[in-house]
Amino acid sequence: MDNISQWAHISVAAAGQLITVFAVANAIGSPLFVIATAKLDRRKLMILALWIVVIISVMTIMLPGFDFLIVSRIVLAIGAGVFVIAAKTIAAKLAAPGKQAGAIGTVILGFSAALIVGVPIGRVVAAAFNRKFIFVGIGILSILAVFAVCLMIPATEGEAAVPLRKQIALMKSPMILTGFGITFFWQLGYAILCAYIVPFLLNVTMMGGH
Repeated sequence: MDNISQWAHISVAAAGQLITVFAVANAIGSPLFVIATAKLDRRKLMILALWIVVIISVMTIMLPGFDFLIVSRIVLAIGAGVFVIAAKTIAAKLAAPGKQAGAIGTVILGFSAALIVGVPIGRVVAAAFNRKFIFVGIGILSILAVFAVCLMIPATEGEAAVPLRKQIALMKSPMILTGFGITFFWQLGYAILCAYIVPFLLNVTMMGGH
């Protein structure tokens, strides 16, 4: 956040809106995109989502301006969200009967581990070079992920789209609401920590960037 705020000549709080728009786009745009592509092969959907991430990463490097950065975050959020949903769906389908929850949990563990490892690495890269190098890395890793998906993930047929109204109706269930609540506060906790830990360390503890 501090790196972007200095680059764009805005406050850290204003730079934090990049996280807000990402979260909103991820929460609203991703499910709608998945509904629209429900009948598409899930492997193809994962590959499509990864190419969206690659293209937006390239555009983020090449196109200047904070306004475009906001737009790119919205599109990137949808691409990343669609990939996560498709990955969980494929994991559940490939798992043995009764092991679906564990398979989905393994996918979630992978994403959490990526954040734990990726955020510090991203900070080191931003401090040593430039924030654009982070998007170069994201683009390269996404291209590698495309090849990995093509080689390792079998084709998985899509399913009939579940209407959004029916999905929302499921929230009447106390168990589902509890699950959503746990997920909400869990992600809220580490999102705030990961986003603002560097400004906190720099401004409150007076720790150096390196």
